[in-house]
Amino acid sequence: VKDSEKTFKAKVKGEGDFREGFEWYVNDILGGNSVVGTITPRKNEKRAIYKAPSIPPNPSTIIIIKIKSRGDSSRYGIAEIMIKKEKWTCKVNKLSVPNYR
Repeated sequence: VKDSEKTFKAKVKGEGDFREGFEWYVNDILGGNSVVGTITPRKNEKRAIYKAPSIPPNPSTIIIIKIKSRGDSSRYGIAEIMIKKEKWTCKVNKLSVPNYR
């Protein structure tokens, strides 16, 4: 899966104070690592680029991408990426920070 990349963009809806920004996680690891892949925030942190690990997992695995509000950690969105040997697919579960009420 060497050099495979995917750009993620969060659409923030609702009211709330998002001035503190966002954090991106790969399998609950801030920024990811070489085993699960890395994610690098862009611009105002609502966008990030995921880079798959250079050695594909065996067996296939699902990677969870999470964006979390720094101001309220209960506000987050997730996406799933299926990584298979020599290829990967991305199944996005509407990556968005849930509404503030």
